[in-house]
Amino acid sequence: MIRFCSLVLVACTLLTSCGDDEGFTSAPIPSGRLVYVNTIPDSPELVVVTNNLRTGNIGFGQATANTNVLPQIPLDYRISYNNNTVDETYLEGAVTLDIGFSHTVLITGTFATPTVTEIVDPPFEYATGTTDTRIRVVNATSSVASATVNITNPNGNDQSIVATNGQPTAFTTTTAGEGVQIEVTDTSSGAVLWRSGEIILSAAGDRFFVLQDYFGPGTESVRMVSFNDPSGTELFVNEQLIAAVRFTNQAADRGPLDFYVDDVLVATQGFNGVSDYVPAPTGSAVVRVTPAGDADTVLAEGERLFFSGTFHTIQVAANADATGIATGFFAENVQPIATVARLNFTKAAPSVGLVDLYFQDQGEALVGLPDFVQVAELVTGSITVPPAVYDLYVTETGNQTQLLGPIPLDLEASNTYTIQITDSEGGGTPLAIQLLDAFQD
Repeated sequence: MIRFCSLVLVACTLLTSCGDDEGFTSAPIPSGRLVYVNTIPDSPELVVVTNNLRTGNIGFGQATANTNVLPQIPLDYRISYNNNTVDETYLEGAVTLDIGFSHTVLITGTFATPTVTEIVDPPFEYATGTTDTRIRVVNATSSVASATVNITNPNGNDQSIVATNGQPTAFTTTTAGEGVQIEVTDTSSGAVLWRSGEIILSAAGDRFFVLQDYFGPGTESVRMVSFNDPSGTELFVNEQLIAAVRFTNQAADRGPLDFYVDDVLVATQGFNGVSDYVPAPTGSAVVRVTPAGDADTVLAEGERLFFSGTFHTIQVAANADATGIATGFFAENVQPIATVARLNFTKAAPSVGLVDLYFQDQGEALVGLPDFVQVAELVTGSITVPPAVYDLYVTETGNQTQLLGPIPLDLEASNTYTIQITDSEGGGTPLAIQLLDAFQD
């Protein structure tokens, strides 16, 4: 392989040096295009290596960039994941591309039983000035045997594409332009599964649409995503999925609080209270916190950005100087991962300053370095950890003076857990802890 690469480099050098000779015509180096797509709904982040070169990392619903590779030679690939700090091989294979061809390695199924499908496309050129664009669909869901993709196109003909589970469709040609809408239905029942809202299709672009599992708010179980789209990542910015938000009251000395979104009262919670998730307007909205029943006394107010198809949490704690309310906000990823547990943690305890967190093996003494240092007020961390029973310790920053712990945490794979470190009711120490989400199951 080293000799082959050296020859290629020499040839390139010769082409470059001859490019100024009279009558010389340069030509591009032959290549093919290779991309990997991960649609496994319980997948951890996968690491892709092609011919010993790292191609990229792909979590669920992600793809590597289109990579130009040398054609007509076998390209070995290895796909791995981090298994408790060990790089473990997950899939291996080889592909060979013809000149100018595009090759997609599509990974579907479940993490326990993955399926690799190779999609090979010959070179294709659009005519100059064309208004055409091409669409391919893959149904990679875990629950829909056959989906019908209905395209309503004010710029041309309406069309329907039937996508059998796991089988990439052929390209369908449609007319580019504004105001296009896509509705996905279950072929057998006709039930609506997903709507795109209005999208803009640019001309002379190949689109790869994947219907995959969905883990956000609402009644939907699937959503459509677009890979390597000429329009970028915002093609489905108007998709018809809701946002949702919940509120937690960790203000230990303030009593019950009212929570407003755009002047609408959506929740009332006492200390350590956690509301149900409620629908939130997608985009920017004003969130206001007041004492319960006293709408005119504003303790905190500000704009928050809510994303469609996403759960959000707004947390409040008293300011350390007791002058008002501090708020924290984060968007949650609740996709299950077969190999690890997902753990969120927030410090909502203004009576103490920065803290360090230790997640020790159960029964292990408090030794070594902290797992997280200088955790600030209402800053949320989100990590994935191997399933096990851990002991949580909270200490002063820079030393092992214990403020809380050991607290046993039994974490199982595929679950999402949330920890909130709080003051005691009424304010001040000793610190306390609130366990949410899968801890409550």
